[in-house]
Amino acid sequence: MRTADGKVTTALAAPLEGKRVLITGGSGGVGQFAIQLAALDGAEVCAVSSRAAQHEALRILGAKEIATTIDAAQGPFDLILESVGGNSLAKAIELVGRQGVVVTIGNSSEQDTTFNARTLYAKGAARIYGLLIFEETASGRVGARDLERLMALVRDGRLHAPISLRRSWTELPDTMRELEFREYPGKAVLWAVGNG
Repeated sequence: MRTADGKVTTALAAPLEGKRVLITGGSGGVGQFAIQLAALDGAEVCAVSSRAAQHEALRILGAKEIATTIDAAQGPFDLILESVGGNSLAKAIELVGRQGVVVTIGNSSEQDTTFNARTLYAKGAARIYGLLIFEETASGRVGARDLERLMALVRDGRLHAPISLRRSWTELPDTMRELEFREYPGKAVLWAVGNG
């Protein structure tokens, strides 16, 4: 859904203007996009990133606050985009405010998450939402209009796609290993042989 001034609204946390948003994995490619999009929609963004060298870049993208760990973040938050899982997701449940939502988009820690359900009960109608992009697309909750908006933001210079690495497809194994071990922030772009 879109407001008259072009801002995106969703059933999850609409509208974002004036709300506090926490984004874990802030230095990663998805985190960097999320910081920008939330800031563009008027949210006060806190990014979680253990990479001190990236903190200034995250501020430039729109993060008002930076926490080196989720334990250092000061809640409550209206929306939390959580990608780490395990203890980080459990902490996110503690930090979400009443009526807020924790959107879990990954489990990079590959840890199980344990939390006391009473923590969530005390949050009123706070929710945990597991987002799977293929399901979102198939259901029609996201689609062509969302992609059009993203492309327009990129075209207009309002959304930046940080690219950390450019390589040939022949270097895919090394690139995948480095992505897995998070050896660089942002995205990798691979090109076909002969198109370098």
